[in-house]
Amino acid sequence: MSKATEKELSALHGELAKFLKYKLQAGEVTAADLGQIRQFLKDNRIEASIDQNPDMGSIVQALPSFETSEDEYDDSEGSYH
Repeated sequence: MSKATEKELSALHGELAKFLKYKLQAGEVTAADLGQIRQFLKDNRIEASIDQNPDMGSIVQALPSFETSEDEYDDSEGSYH
């Protein structure tokens, strides 16, 4: 069996990107789809900056805070109250 050509692989890559974009825009994504989209972007070294993309800032602001005060942590038992 022969290997795919660079042109064939490039076309496949482009079609996958279009398909993932379609699913995302259509609102038909599952958690698994989002994971696949994230991995696709990571594999292609696509990064987003809050400074360059205001939508990223709104995502960050929507995240819950995981900070706790010192009053909530009991050092003697290593647990939270």
